[in-house]
Parts: sequence; C-alpha cells; structure tokens
Amino acid sequence: MMSDTTKTTRVFFDEIVGLRIILALWVAVGHGLQLSGFVVAKDPITAVLLNAHSAVVVFMIISGFVITNLLMVKQESYPRYLTRRFFRLYPAYVLCCILGYVMAGYWLDIVQAAPWQDAEGWEAYSQSIYELDYEARENFWPHALLHASMFHGMVPDEIINRAAMVFLPAAWSISLEWQFYLVAPFVLAALRSTKATIFVLLLAAAAYVGYQVGLLGHYDIKSSLAVATPAFFLGIVSRLGYQKLKEATFVSPLVASAVVIFVGLTMFDKPLPYLVWGVFFSYLLWSDRAPFTGRLFKQLFTSRLASILGEASYSLYLVHRPVQVALGVFAMSFVTLNQWSMFAVQMAAVAIAMPISVAMYFFIEKPGMNLGKSIANRLPEGEAESKGSRLINTGP
Repeated sequence: MMSDTTKTTRVFFDEIVGLRIILALWVAVGHGLQLSGFVVAKDPITAVLLNAHSAVVVFMIISGFVITNLLMVKQESYPRYLTRRFFRLYPAYVLCCILGYVMAGYWLDIVQAAPWQDAEGWEAYSQSIYELDYEARENFWPHALLHASMFHGMVPDEIINRAAMVFLPAAWSISLEWQFYLVAPFVLAALRSTKATIFVLLLAAAAYVGYQVGLLGHYDIKSSLAVATPAFFLGIVSRLGYQKLKEATFVSPLVASAVVIFVGLTMFDKPLPYLVWGVFFSYLLWSDRAPFTGRLFKQLFTSRLASILGEASYSLYLVHRPVQVALGVFAMSFVTLNQWSMFAVQMAAVAIAMPISVAMYFFIEKPGMNLGKSIANRLPEGEAESKGSRLINTGP
C-alpha cells in the first residue's frame, strides 16, 4: 500500500530541472559529434558523449519520478490529467517535427557531401539518414498520421519502416513519454494493492520479454513502452521511497554514490544511466549531509541559469537537430570543412539553439500548458475523479 503524508510531500524538485538541461546538452553534443563524422568512439570521453541514449534513459527515470510526484500532490481526474500532459508535449513537438521534415533533405545533403566519407561508421550513418529521408518523402502520410497521434514509437518496422525516427529522430522518446503518460495513473493506482501490483509486474515482465524475443515486432530503436518499463519503474520507486529514504539520517551522499557506482560497474553491462541517476538521487536525498559537495550540487542544479535553461530543456532536446543541420548546410556552402571544423559549427549550433529553446518555452510551451490547463479545468469531475484518478493515497 502506497502512502505519503501530505505534510511532508515535496511539491517541486528544482534540482531535476537543472539535471534536464545537462541531459539535453549531452544529447545535442552527441548528435553534433555524429554529424561531424565522429560516429565511432576512440576514447572514453567521446564514448560517453556519443552514448546519448543513456541520457534519454535518465529522462525516462525522471519522467517516472515526476509523474508519480504529480499524481501524489495534484489529484485530478484522468481526462484532466491527460489533457494537461498532452498540451505539455504537443505544441513544441509538432513545430519541431515540421522543422525536422523541412530539414531532412538538407541533412542528407550534408551526409553525402561531407569530405569524411571514409570515417569509421560513416557509411552506416549515411545509410540511416538516407532511409529516413526516403521514408519522409515516399511514405509521408502514414508517418504524418502516426506522428500526429504520438504513437509512432509503438509501430514496428514490419508495419512501417523506421516509424519512430522519421521527421525528427529525437521524437521517438516523445512517443515513449506519451505511452507512459497514458498508463501511469493506472499503474500507480494498482500499486495500492498487493495483488494488483503483482499483476502489473507480471504484465510488464511479459511485455518486456515479448519485445526482446521479437513477438511485438522489430524496432529501429527502443521506442516501445514494453522495453522501457525498467527505467520508468525506477523513477516511480524512487519517488515513492523518497520520504523514508530522506529520513535515514545516517546516510552520506558520498558513501551512497560510491555504493551505487560500485554496484553498477560490477553487476550491470550498461550501467551509465543508472549510475547518473543513482548519484544524482543520492544528493537529491542527502545533499545537506555533505557540506562541500552538497553545496556544489545545489549550485549546479538550482542556480538561476540552470533553472531557466532547465525549463527550456524539452525544446532544446527537440530543436537542436534542425538547428545543427541548418548551420551545417550554411557553413558548408561557404567553406570546406573537416571533421573538427564541422564539430565547431555543431557546437555553435547548440549555442544558438539554447536561446531559441528559451524563446520556445516562453512563447510556445507555456501558452500550450496554459491552454491545456484552461481546457482541463472545463472538463467534468464526478465519476472519473473518484474512480479513475484519485490514484495515490496521500494521507497517513
């Protein structure tokens, strides 16, 4: 049975906002390296930067944490909840999908004209971009309809090729977010009962195994909720256990982080996203018990700059690729670039994308959220409120 006292329920976690901008920048830098011909890592730092998928997994964990917190502190009907979530995602998503479609041909031009055709991994990368451009042109309407529904990540290649990645490759994870939003309230409601919890865990395990053995089809990337449940579940469990863990007065975040790193490196094959979350969560819980590193943690993740950029991290995550392609095409039309000069162009594109993302937050995301709030407040309560979405008991 889940419980959390209303008195001690934390409403907002500023530190998570700061973490989001670091993750978005991680993804953007990794994509910039790829477009510059650094597709295969030659050193540990490049390997981490190219592993942008790990950053997305941390985003999934954060989503599990944040949605659980939302449902704990803001109890509302399922239609109201879903309306708010839809308008949180959709406006910036649609705009960037359109931008991605417009830039697809230019992206292919860069790939075909780049002087580093013999770079390791470039042939496979080039073929991938060609396939995305082909699908966008030849199967526009099926992909457009799938993207309009945000269900494109659920569709295996057997039905339509590369459905998760066409138009805007980063949008595969937005589909995954939407899939999670749809089921999260019911999963959290089920956790109030032991039998229902067992049922949900068995269902999730069956879906995970079904995905891994190909019963659900084959996917270009892990964009189906069936395979992402461990990350979302870790976020859910982290939030549900937050208050009790917070009260464990004998724990040091330094010691907890060391344990997380040791366990992750010795027991898991690809531990990076879980190491990132484990260390971050340790300091989220106990930063006040480490005077020096705890203060650094607060300064890094809760500064005014981190807060502003963190709020815009969703837009940065979506818009950086079209900006990178646009600036790359522009630069290549004037000068001949090598890999390192293209990487400098890509980092300049990230710098340009940051103020664009801030503007998108204030002029697209926030109006979208306000519209969603206005529509949600007009939706009826009644039966949906009592059955569908008073999902977590916040009483003792």
